[in-house]
Amino acid sequence: MLKIDIQGGELAVFKNASRKLADAVFIQTEVAYVPLYEGQPVLGELDLELRHLGFIPHCFASTKKAIIPPFRVGSSPWTTLNQLLDGDMVYVRDFRDLSAMSMEQLKLMAIIAHGCYESWDLSYRIIQHLESERQILPQSCESYLGIVNALLARSGND
Repeated sequence: MLKIDIQGGELAVFKNASRKLADAVFIQTEVAYVPLYEGQPVLGELDLELRHLGFIPHCFASTKKAIIPPFRVGSSPWTTLNQLLDGDMVYVRDFRDLSAMSMEQLKLMAIIAHGCYESWDLSYRIIQHLESERQILPQSCESYLGIVNALLARSGND
């Protein structure tokens, strides 16, 4: 997993680190919707490069909004409305063909999806694949559903 926020230099890293990223299963990167720095690549440019490297968008980890000047709401200069500025976007190795990844990558992807992003559906899909490939114990899917249901019950979201 790579977490990167280097003030607009992300695209240069992605373009020059394809070998290093070959084993990665998640990338959480800052994305700009509106460039704040001269020459800063925006979401579309990062998205194209990450897709080229075999990743697809998974979720937004955070999003920062702003207000378009000179408009103001109240006396606070920090009040925001709907204009997107930047945020963190999570990309995942394209899981539509799980057989293209190593068993180690799949196991790490399931752990990170579960523990970092609460992406239980992705974890379940991987566990199901690993179970069908006899890489983990039978009944692992059933056990995992029990874990997720217990988490949901504790949080009141069942």
